[in-house]
Amino acid sequence: MLKVEHLHFSYGKHCVLEDISMLAKPGEITVVLGANGSGKSTFMRAVARINSFQGHVFYGDTDMCALPRERFFQMLGYLDQNTNCAARFTVFELVLLGRLFNLGLKVTPEDEKKVSETLEFLKLSHLANRYVSELSGGQRQMAFVAQALVKDPQILLMDEPTSALDLQWQFRLLTQLRDMTRTLSCTTIITLHHVALAAEYADNMVIFKDGRVYAHGTPKEVFTQRMLRDVYGVECEPFVDSHGVSHLVALGPAATQSEHPNTT
Repeated sequence: MLKVEHLHFSYGKHCVLEDISMLAKPGEITVVLGANGSGKSTFMRAVARINSFQGHVFYGDTDMCALPRERFFQMLGYLDQNTNCAARFTVFELVLLGRLFNLGLKVTPEDEKKVSETLEFLKLSHLANRYVSELSGGQRQMAFVAQALVKDPQILLMDEPTSALDLQWQFRLLTQLRDMTRTLSCTTIITLHHVALAAEYADNMVIFKDGRVYAHGTPKEVFTQRMLRDVYGVECEPFVDSHGVSHLVALGPAATQSEHPNTT
């Protein structure tokens, strides 16, 4: 279990994250949601030890901040929002770099096998010898997803993994991540903008608002009309599909309190 306790982060005097505490369990997908500027990406970079912060992050009884960097990055797979790649790598080479701390003086057959298996799992084998610079935005995104997965991480952090993907690939990727998370019992935390997809694929949600945790729980507990009004400023109404699954359909911007003073 990944446990974050009282995490604070500031840029100078500007507080970005304040007293963030949350739990993420192995074998489950925890989705972090929030409006733009709520601190989602900053939080992910803090947990990934890219941003320095105050507070504690534990994996079980292990203080993640006290681990040597090599051991930390062996445990962690991380996908950043920025998937630009200036170096002239093939997809195979890019994914191989995900095993950086496993690589010795030469690439082993085991390393090559693992890269090939990861590309096959994500249905990217046909891109193995293509240069990353030649790929579409969605293909490049998937190549970096493969890089994060290739080490079979115990903790998987993905910041907007679906941002460059069309709708079909968003569903495919999230289904694959859910299957892998359950099969490997890894602790997966992702940020998403697509709230309906988040509600479908999340086991748990953490909702950020203004750098603080607004709510934390299952989709049924926190994915509500009030949350969408308070956090995203939109009005919704419930809809039940033909499979009996409940959804919230966005209608438009929420009315201000002055326009609807009795809104609850």
